[in-house]
Amino acid sequence: MFNLTVVEPLFDSIFISDKNQVRKELFDIDSRLTPEFFVEVVSAALLKVHDTKSHYFPKFTFNKILPDYIVASMREKLLPFGWVSREGRGEIAYTITPDRCSALYVCTGTKDVAVEYACPCNTARKGSELSKALSQSEFYFDHKTKIFVLLFHHDSEELKMELSIPADFKNGYVKAWKKRILLPSISFNSVSDRLIARIPDPVKAEKIEISRKIGSSK
Repeated sequence: MFNLTVVEPLFDSIFISDKNQVRKELFDIDSRLTPEFFVEVVSAALLKVHDTKSHYFPKFTFNKILPDYIVASMREKLLPFGWVSREGRGEIAYTITPDRCSALYVCTGTKDVAVEYACPCNTARKGSELSKALSQSEFYFDHKTKIFVLLFHHDSEELKMELSIPADFKNGYVKAWKKRILLPSISFNSVSDRLIARIPDPVKAEKIEISRKIGSSK
């Protein structure tokens, strides 16, 4: 006879995938946030770093710089509307709502990103700066600011993402989430199609008729 021990999770994570509820959750953060907004922002970043997939670049260039380009693309759209940026030690970058109630942080995640019955986490170990922001936001941000992590993961075919609130952070990794908001996936084929669409049509060669004059001999 086998005895099964049921281990209760430390946190009950709320996974939100219903499209209407996702829109409401994003709207409650800021009215400009929509699923389409995140698709546009991340797609724009993918277009800009696409060339780093060439074999001329170091192997890990694409994965290393993609989060920074996502942050830049997001800030380009949000800062004109009163959002503010904040940089912390250890390459920590936040984009904060005008009311200072919410901060967005971009991070590469494991393959469990956007999988409902899973617990994704950051792939690279984070330091005390993020721990401080998560545990003492009222002192770190000078306001009781809630941190949302834009967590993404990609393979050779698509990029998956979610916007989630950390619940437990230990030894440099998020171990549990309070709430996970599912965002649309982005097919790399659609990015390739957009790249092709940006290529200008070839210039059509014009037919030039050259008439030769034959002079009479004297």
